[in-house]
Amino acid sequence: MRLLTVCLLLVVSVAIVSAKKRNKDPRCPALDIPNAHMTCTRKGADVLTMPPNGYEKRTICEFECHPSCRKILGSKKRECDVRPTRWKGGRGLWCLCRPCASDAPAVTDVVGPLDCTTRTAGTVCNYQCPPGMIQTGGDTTKTCYDQGWVGDDLECGPEPTEDNAVVVPTAEDL
Repeated sequence: MRLLTVCLLLVVSVAIVSAKKRNKDPRCPALDIPNAHMTCTRKGADVLTMPPNGYEKRTICEFECHPSCRKILGSKKRECDVRPTRWKGGRGLWCLCRPCASDAPAVTDVVGPLDCTTRTAGTVCNYQCPPGMIQTGGDTTKTCYDQGWVGDDLECGPEPTEDNAVVVPTAEDL
């Protein structure tokens, strides 16, 4: 009888301790993925900031690499699963942001690069046409992306004047 009483007390003690350890409101911890932007939703509504106690079950977070970086591997979408408390949906996203290997390129017959002092990923360099010229093609910016500068060379041509204006005939003129 004594043995039975001791066993019963042991079982009750273990049950009480187990109940105390189990979190009644389990939540997932913050996700910190470098070089990425995170947007989380729960039941269709945006979760704008990290809740103080963690994310609730079924919160879905989606990640995008910063515009100047590229995805190397990992999942862009994770879901909070609280039994056990963890994020499911694959390994975390890994975004690589490498600086440009050289300074922003000069473009013939164009003013620039302007306001461009670093080679850091995401740096934007501006270009403009010289006085008396207008943009006829290309881009006015180049962005440092994965060790190179992205953007078409700015093309400039003379501003139209009365002397060099092009007259397009209308149907009445023909």
